[in-house]
Amino acid sequence: MPDAHESSAFDTDCIFCRIARRELPAFIIDESPDWLAILDIAPASSGHVLLLPTRHAPDLLALDAAATASLGPTLQRIGALVAAYPGATALTVVQSNGHDAWQDVPHCHFHLIPRSPGDTLTRPWSADTASPEQLAAVAAQYDLLVRSAP
Repeated sequence: MPDAHESSAFDTDCIFCRIARRELPAFIIDESPDWLAILDIAPASSGHVLLLPTRHAPDLLALDAAATASLGPTLQRIGALVAAYPGATALTVVQSNGHDAWQDVPHCHFHLIPRSPGDTLTRPWSADTASPEQLAAVAAQYDLLVRSAP
């Protein structure tokens, strides 16, 4: 497995890779061999943290085995820190894959956003209720995907 500081684990044009290599400054909240938690420079609220893998992966589906294995415990640990941020009463976690999903930086990352009563964040979609027939059709599509997966 590549060391986090080997050039093969990085994209030289990626801002998050450059932060992980300490080529660009960041306020680091926590780090491990696989993950780096930094303050977001364009926070949705005070205390907004980005959790990113130390090795380049353009999205969640491209994470290496080590980052995937440590993701759950790391996300829980950093989530607990963000949830304990002064004034926070809740936590929102956002992760997007691909430009159409609002991923602005093509390096996997999670937004951990402390929430509080009266904050100005809004849900990015409107919640519509699906009929049982619509849900059955969607479930059938996923069943086909599951059956054809390697």
